[in-house]
This record gives sequence, C-alpha cells and structure tokens, in this order.
Amino acid sequence: ATSSFYASAKEVHDLRNNLSSDEQAQVRFWRDVPGGGHAHWLSIFLQVLDQEGNRAMLDKAALVFAKMGITQSDARISCWNVKYEYNLLRPVTYINAFIAPKKDWNSFITTPNHPEYPSAHSSFSAPAAAVLTQEFGNNYSFTDYTYDFLSLPARKYTSFAHAAAEAGNSRELGGLHYPFSITAWDQLGTRIVNHMNQHIRFKKG
Repeated sequence: ATSSFYASAKEVHDLRNNLSSDEQAQVRFWRDVPGGGHAHWLSIFLQVLDQEGNRAMLDKAALVFAKMGITQSDARISCWNVKYEYNLLRPVTYINAFIAPKKDWNSFITTPNHPEYPSAHSSFSAPAAAVLTQEFGNNYSFTDYTYDFLSLPARKYTSFAHAAAEAGNSRELGGLHYPFSITAWDQLGTRIVNHMNQHIRFKKG
C-alpha cells in the first residue's frame, strides 16, 4: 500500500505529464513572472476599475486599494511563516526520488527556491478574490489581459473565485505543489478578510 503523500505526489506527476493545451496556457498565465501573484491581482483590480468606468467612484477605489494591500500583506506573512515552519520538500524532489524511474522528471515551469507548503498563489489569490467579491459581487465576469505585453492570450472568468481557483490549480498542474497545499489555503482568504473587517473600521464618504 502507498501513503497518501505518495498518492498526492503521483497525482502531480501524472497531471504535469498529461497537460492539455489549455492547461499549459493556464500554467503559463499564472506563472506571474515578472511581478508575482499579488501584482497579478492588483492588475485584475485595475482592469475591473476600467470595466466599471464612471460607476467606479474614487472613494470606493481607494477603499479597495486599502483592503487589497492589507490582506495581501497578511497573506504573505502568514504564508511564509508556515513555509519555513514546515519546510516541506517540493514535488520535483520527491518525484525524482520515489516515482520517476529515470530520475529526470521536472516541473512544467521553474520550481521556486523556497519551501513547498503552502501554495503562495493560493495564499494571495484567496484573500484578493474575497475582497473583490465583497465589493463587486459573486458573479462578476471579466477578461484578464494582465499579460498582453508578453503575448499570452487573455483568459475569461465568471467570477473572482473562478480566477482564484484557476490560479491555485495552475500550480499543481505545473508540478510545483501538492494538491493539499492548495486546498488547505483556499480557506485563508475569507478568514483574513473577515479578520480585517472585524478589527479595522473603514470610513466611507
């Protein structure tokens, strides 16, 4: 019998080895180099402001900027504290030690040089999506043009939660994270946003 950890690594191995063309595009789009995942979500917010046009009042824009900044900072601190507390090895290391016969398996995109657990992309995306959902609604459709300058095709989303889920899943598809490192931190976003709303009073108007 194999362990649950082995099963998670095998899932990563198999997904990365059988990526569809759309999954490859998804991984490249959320690679977020240059910039990082937090910058990608700021770009999404700026695009939403453009989409809102005259409906986007300056005071609301300032409020969301503040909430995004606070929650992204909290997510970064939480994520990196946990990363170095657990110091979990990356899939590429485990897979080449125990799964890949020729020991030549590699992630689809470059594996970052910091510990695996948790997924930083999930940690950034969950609170960003939670803030934007609270401000603009559950089913806010948008097209993300963040990487037009890199000639990466724009991607369409039916909600901010949809985009956050794709951001997190892209890291497993790309071979960077085990599935539990993504799902465990999908819950972080709402908790961070709720904590902010409970302890910070924002004045409107």
